[in-house]
Amino acid sequence: MSAPDPSRPPIDQLSYEAPQGYGAPDQDAVRPQEYGPPQQGYGPPPQAGPPPASPDTRGPVRPEHFPGGISLDGRLPWILGFLAVLGLPFVSLLAPGIAMVIAGLLQQRKNPVAARTGRRAATFGAVNILVVVLFLAVLFIGSFFGDGTYTAEEDPLVIFGFALPFGIYLVAIGPILNLVMAIVALARPVSREKAQRILEPTGR
Repeated sequence: MSAPDPSRPPIDQLSYEAPQGYGAPDQDAVRPQEYGPPQQGYGPPPQAGPPPASPDTRGPVRPEHFPGGISLDGRLPWILGFLAVLGLPFVSLLAPGIAMVIAGLLQQRKNPVAARTGRRAATFGAVNILVVVLFLAVLFIGSFFGDGTYTAEEDPLVIFGFALPFGIYLVAIGPILNLVMAIVALARPVSREKAQRILEPTGR
């Protein structure tokens, strides 16, 4: 092993000088970056609220509840006019007429819109029943007090004023009218504007 050269300084006395323009590294620059809480305005996104609730029909009925179902606006009695498809004489008017009267009166326990719709259907059904009863009553009375035969020459008023128009209504016009009203009621619910006109006088 050779002796150390006295002309060279010891290793522990050596120093390093940075080149010109390159200073010692900043101690703050080498520190790990710290992340604090997010600044105001950059918080978590707001939670989406629940969707708007649909109108509660359990309370007082308001115009915004319409148009609604047949149980809300009372169209069920009108839809029972489909019973006219039975096609039997007198029955094609009696069946829907009786059903309309019963169902229409039951609507009176509901809201004012359903009560009004049911009341009109009950009136229409009562007219159908009255036409059938009146026609049968006249035939029965004529058969009881007369010979039961009527001719246009001898009884023109009975034939052309009563029997013919009532017979046409019983056989054709009445059943067709019931079907048309049932289709209209099924396809056209009570509008919000009409419900508002009905509800305003009641204060609801």
